[in-house]
Amino acid sequence: MEIYMPKTGNISDEELLLMYAELSMRHGEATEAGNYKAANKAHDELLKVYDRIRNRGEACLYRLIPLLQSSHPGTRLWASSHCLSLVGKEAEVVLEELAKIPRSFLAFSAKKTLEEWRSGNLHL
Repeated sequence: MEIYMPKTGNISDEELLLMYAELSMRHGEATEAGNYKAANKAHDELLKVYDRIRNRGEACLYRLIPLLQSSHPGTRLWASSHCLSLVGKEAEVVLEELAKIPRSFLAFSAKKTLEEWRSGNLHL
């Protein structure tokens, strides 16, 4: 399923956040399934959506915080990564929980994200 995103600004914050949630879920599911083509496609689309969220300013970015509680691990992974500079400790806790998932590509990503963040190499 393709997500259509208009090139103009005629899209609400709510729609962008729904797209972000959907694409991050898809990315996580594809990653865990080892479907790199679907994961790469979701990744590319997700980064475009995130860029539009970020360009709307801090108030729109703060609307990502509720996604830290999503039932989808992929969404929690992306949201916690993008919220580290907003709510560091809260986002770190989510990443720590995800890092404990046994035999999981998402767990590996969560561990690496935490390592890079804590070493000062990750700038969002």
